[in-house]
Amino acid sequence: MAAASPLSPEELLLPKGGPGKAEELEEELEEDDDELDETLSERLWGLTEMFPESVRTAAGATFDLSLSVAQSMYR
Repeated sequence: MAAASPLSPEELLLPKGGPGKAEELEEELEEDDDELDETLSERLWGLTEMFPESVRTAAGATFDLSLSVAQSMYR
């Protein structure tokens, strides 16, 4: 069995297509960033739709209880 030669950091980070392919991927990522026009609050509100109402209610109650306990301990 032949020993594999170690790869340089550049070889590890660059896609298989070489440097030209890396530049294409960077351009695609920059284009994708321009399309995001939602605010953080809109993004968080959208995440709430992923979970059922019972999970959201339980998470809210847990947060409220944790906040109450932390405030009581601080006093």
